[in-house]
Amino acid sequence: MNSNLHDDNTLIDTSILPDDIFTRVGDDFFFIVKLCAGDSIFNILRIQLVNSARKLLNTADIFAFFQIESEETNAIKVESCFKCKTGQYIVKPGIQASLSYLIRLLKLKFKQEQELKLNQNNEHPLLKSLIKWYQENDSEDTSKSNEFLTSFIDNLVLNLTQSSNRFRYTESIKKIATCLYILGGKQCYEFVRLNLPGTIPNMSTLRDLINQSDMTFAEAEFKFESLKQFHSGFGFYSEDTTGVIPKVEYDSSTNSFIGFATPIVDGIPPKKCYQAHKFDDLRTIYDSNEMAPLLNVHMFQSISTEDAVANFPKPFLLSAYGVTNKFTTMDILRRWMYIFENCLDKGVRVIGFSTDADNKYVSAMRLADPVHIVTKWRNRLLSSTADLCLGNDNISMVHIENLINDNTYTKLDHSLTKSDTNPKDRQNYKSCIKLISDDVLNLLYDNVDTKGTFVYLTLLKMIVKAYIDKSTNIGE
Repeated sequence: MNSNLHDDNTLIDTSILPDDIFTRVGDDFFFIVKLCAGDSIFNILRIQLVNSARKLLNTADIFAFFQIESEETNAIKVESCFKCKTGQYIVKPGIQASLSYLIRLLKLKFKQEQELKLNQNNEHPLLKSLIKWYQENDSEDTSKSNEFLTSFIDNLVLNLTQSSNRFRYTESIKKIATCLYILGGKQCYEFVRLNLPGTIPNMSTLRDLINQSDMTFAEAEFKFESLKQFHSGFGFYSEDTTGVIPKVEYDSSTNSFIGFATPIVDGIPPKKCYQAHKFDDLRTIYDSNEMAPLLNVHMFQSISTEDAVANFPKPFLLSAYGVTNKFTTMDILRRWMYIFENCLDKGVRVIGFSTDADNKYVSAMRLADPVHIVTKWRNRLLSSTADLCLGNDNISMVHIENLINDNTYTKLDHSLTKSDTNPKDRQNYKSCIKLISDDVLNLLYDNVDTKGTFVYLTLLKMIVKAYIDKSTNIGE
């Protein structure tokens, strides 16, 4: 039972010790010893110059000096010990208990102080990490490389100390928020904003930022004025259509509805052509017009006058609007002439027009993309619905398949595989090169029934040689 009581720290009240007990020395320390353990322990410690709590805890045996025969210790021995007939001194139990209590009291106090320091060190870990990061990035070079990150953290911490209706954002945060919305879309933007409160503006603020900038686009509006940002006076123009999900929306900035197929007048799409001032007007628009299944996009690529890649200008969106596929080659030519003249008025000369190999675009272009034309020829040959012939000779992919399946020939003879005749792989340019190889043409030439296919692939080979093969010289 005595052992259990000795180990029970619940009976010890460390509040009787001052908080600075481990810094007290001399009389200040002895005053606490007298208060907690009595005069006898005070005398025992003072005669040994154990004048601080740390010395007391680091002393192995406080009563060891009783074994020393000295006149200086006789009075303390008589007061604190029993003397046996053998001459041995035994410390009185009360003295032992007082010293044990004092040591346990100091040890428990020391343990509590260590736990308190540990808890204080673990408080506000984020704040300590931020302070350490700012100290490590305090140099001028590092600050420039982490300029946005520093601005982002400053803005976030400032907003976290405010109510949500008082959030403010720096210009760099506004720019990165706009980029996030454009590249990631509304759902991505809202996901980031809701999970990282205070980092980026809400949607209404973002829309105001976009509307106030010069990045806003109205349907069928050509941004010729923005071409002034390019210091080079030359550039390429490109145009293409892409499929979209038909959807009609109201554009408050132009008081018009967008999403309907924009009519083409002499090749030019008119602006704000679907404005409705009352419900009957909107009903008439819906009844008489179809929603656009395609989006026609116009891009401009300026030509840099410098060799540095970092200074190479980015492509510029010139215009976009919804269309159907009901426009003609003449519409394209008139539109390109309109764009060419307006660019020239702004000091920019369009030196080339480019698009894909759609029939209407190809008819309007002097030179189409040669790779696209080559794959187009291959796809027409692979088509199961196209019926090609040259005079009385048929042009058919069956002739190529017969070469592959003919056991008299091996892959070493023609280098073809079944994947080369797969019509689903519509952009397989390598297959085109294999189809027009000399080995394949020689095998087709030897067969009377494959003359049409031979001529077709020979023409395709000439296109590759003229427009793609860089080793072809002018004489050829």
